Amino acid sequence: QPSIIQTQVLIITSSRELAYQIYILCVKLFKNSPISVAFHRGTTAGKQGIKSVGEKYMTTNMKHFGREHIVVSTPQRLLALLHEETYVMPPNKKIKINTAFIGNIVIDECDNVLSTDSKHSDMANHMHEILSLIPNARQSLYSATMSENTKLHCNNLDAMYFKFVANETLGGTVEHYWVSLEDEVDKFNCLTHILGKINTAGSVFVFANSILAAEEICRCLEDSHYSCALIHGSLPQTIRDAAMEDFRNGKIRILVSTDLGARGIDVTTVDLVFNFDLPSTGTQYMHRCGRAGRFGKRGISISFVLHFGSSKPPDIIRIEKENNIRIGELPHPETLNNETR
Repeated sequence: QPSIIQTQVLIITSSRELAYQIYILCVKLFKNSPISVAFHRGTTAGKQGIKSVGEKYMTTNMKHFGREHIVVSTPQRLLALLHEETYVMPPNKKIKINTAFIGNIVIDECDNVLSTDSKHSDMANHMHEILSLIPNARQSLYSATMSENTKLHCNNLDAMYFKFVANETLGGTVEHYWVSLEDEVDKFNCLTHILGKINTAGSVFVFANSILAAEEICRCLEDSHYSCALIHGSLPQTIRDAAMEDFRNGKIRILVSTDLGARGIDVTTVDLVFNFDLPSTGTQYMHRCGRAGRFGKRGISISFVLHFGSSKPPDIIRIEKENNIRIGELPHPETLNNETR
């Protein structure tokens, strides 16, 4: 209800990059309406008066400061704003979100946000605490994939499921290939060889399984005079922001990332995704490869696998079965040029 100047909707997601992307979309959607939207991001856990590099607040209406109709954030930062007066910069003030008027909670990438595995358990704990503070709010959960514990959460809500038909899924827009290599050194040589041959591709995502691997890949690409940038969770937010901005506007062609960049990030120019390291699950494979082939475009996914022999690697077979897709052995890269557009 626009006439009530109080926070009524929370939109929560798994990363600051995705939260910012959602905020920008909301700004466009409500540009000519009285509905105000705020974006909160920060690195503090919510202790009163703490100031931290990386905190950020944006709003479409400063007159509604702290009472915007829609608030977009990540779980930890939002929990701080719900618990007590929390420092926000700019404008260097403290606010506490009033829960009395919140009627809707939207969780994007919900299977990640609600995951109880060791990597995401803190996020899930924060999310469940938020839900306990606002027990009567209507919950809307969105994700391209659904983990078992997310399904359990939805079942407890008597949720309604929507599933896209097959030709709208990952398999319908992305061509999948694998390359068998003998050691880690071969991976980088293969990466640069393919990048040189697929010359019609636009922007490129390169995914690694660890921060150290991502940093090494980016360093080697820069040494080989490739235009690239790096994002992972241990980098300062200002560097992450700059990397994403340069990637979106075409200033750099290649973005090297951990799984931080695999969820929900929309960059329409991405044609090519490399799994420099094969992900451990078919679900994560799906999210990574989904960065290409957006909005009806064709895309290519290429996965490097350390495997001896001419047979199809077992990990590739597993991912095929989990996602009901076909992953073929990479042909000569030059033959793929017409498929990237």
